[in-house]
Amino acid sequence: MRRRLLWLGAAVLVLGLAGWGYWTWARPVPDPTAVAQGQIVRIQPNIGPMEDVLTAVGSLEPLIQIEVVSRAAGPVSQVAVQEGEAVEAGQLLVALDPTDLRLAVTRARASLTSAQANLRKLLAGPSEAELLRQEHAVAQARLQVERLAREVEQTQRLAAQGAVAPAELAQLEQDLALARRQLQLAEQELAELTAGPDPADVEVAQAQVAEAEANLALAEEELKWAEIRSPLTGTVLSVQVEAGETIQEGAVVATVGRLDRMRVTVPVHEIDVNRVRRGLPARVEADAAPGRIFEGTVTSVATVGTTQSGIVTFDVTVELENEANLLRPGMTVDVAIVVEEKPDALRLPLEAIFRQGNQDMVLVAQPDGSTRAVPIQVGLTDGRHAEIIAGLTAEDTVVIQAGGLPGAGPGRSGPGGRGPMPVIRF
Repeated sequence: MRRRLLWLGAAVLVLGLAGWGYWTWARPVPDPTAVAQGQIVRIQPNIGPMEDVLTAVGSLEPLIQIEVVSRAAGPVSQVAVQEGEAVEAGQLLVALDPTDLRLAVTRARASLTSAQANLRKLLAGPSEAELLRQEHAVAQARLQVERLAREVEQTQRLAAQGAVAPAELAQLEQDLALARRQLQLAEQELAELTAGPDPADVEVAQAQVAEAEANLALAEEELKWAEIRSPLTGTVLSVQVEAGETIQEGAVVATVGRLDRMRVTVPVHEIDVNRVRRGLPARVEADAAPGRIFEGTVTSVATVGTTQSGIVTFDVTVELENEANLLRPGMTVDVAIVVEEKPDALRLPLEAIFRQGNQDMVLVAQPDGSTRAVPIQVGLTDGRHAEIIAGLTAEDTVVIQAGGLPGAGPGRSGPGGRGPMPVIRF
């Protein structure tokens, strides 16, 4: 319906402008003799505000909106909010089944406990019982070496007399060498026990504890991810999941935004874009809030244009307050960007201005009661008034025919000077 009205409005605008242009050039010059016949109205230029406005249409969106994604995978066990619901920062939006994540925490905690125990044992050194056992092992190994040494010595004497086979002597000598090696190892182990832990072993054990701590912290953090919470205070704009659904890591579960401040991006023709800059005021109107004007500000002007159907436009973003929450995302709004404004302009009604050739003119009352056509220079126009830059003062009296001339209407419009064409709304 809105699109149909817009097309109808465009057609009316074209026809109106065509008629207006014909009237502007074809209307007769006001007749000075009308003054003597009492068919004129006397007016004086007044001081008032004038502004140059660019108009466009766009759709609203929240200034801040965030797609909330899941950092974990799993089945959805609870959807705690609905679309349109107000939420606080940190409030639960969606919960996943935490069973597997809790088991991961339990395993990680057990691994940390084991690594910590190993490190404590290493740093504490051997117990008294362990030292006694190792000292006993050394003593036993030493006795074994002494016994075998005596046997080898006796066997060597017998072998020299031919009473023992050489093979038997060789076996005893091998047994003695093995016993000496075992004694050496036992003494080395006893020395290590009494010297304290090896620094390299301590470093490895400490690294194992640190790794176990990191794994536990990660498992606990992943358990928190099972509860997906709102990142800001605002309104739930959409919910993308349902209870029982299994989602993957990175899936969008909801969109949350703030509706107290909105923005609208509108296209501005390349001819006008250099007149627009950040900080300019703008007025926003919506059919959903009739009679309300929302004040806004231009916050960005695109550097690169967009071409569509041979027309180049640049996106201009306007931000505005929505304290009463009358505006909603997706609403179509009319935007008027004030590119120039003059609070104390010298103004005349457009009906007082006519043309001679390419010159804007007015009839000025003279002291003797006659009138004189005076050329003027027009600045801004707003569809009702024209700014007079030169040719008149506030003390001059301008005359126009009462009720207007044939084809009466404004004698000056945007295409004839700097002012924009009047804005026709439907």
